[in-house]
Amino acid sequence: MIKRLVQHLNYDSHYSASLVYRVAREEYPHEMKRDQAMKDDQFRSAFFAVQSRLRKMTVAYIVID
Repeated sequence: MIKRLVQHLNYDSHYSASLVYRVAREEYPHEMKRDQAMKDDQFRSAFFAVQSRLRKMTVAYIVID
């Protein structure tokens, strides 16, 4: 799980960082395809802002036996 979260925070591709993409899409709604959105300067700015915000967060988990 941790490895996957790190991927979201360290990659700039909508394929590897789908969580970041989804949050950015909520904050910057659009009708573009994913590839088109990642080429759009305003959307990319929102994408990287979300990624930066998520990097500042902490992760908590519960071990279930």
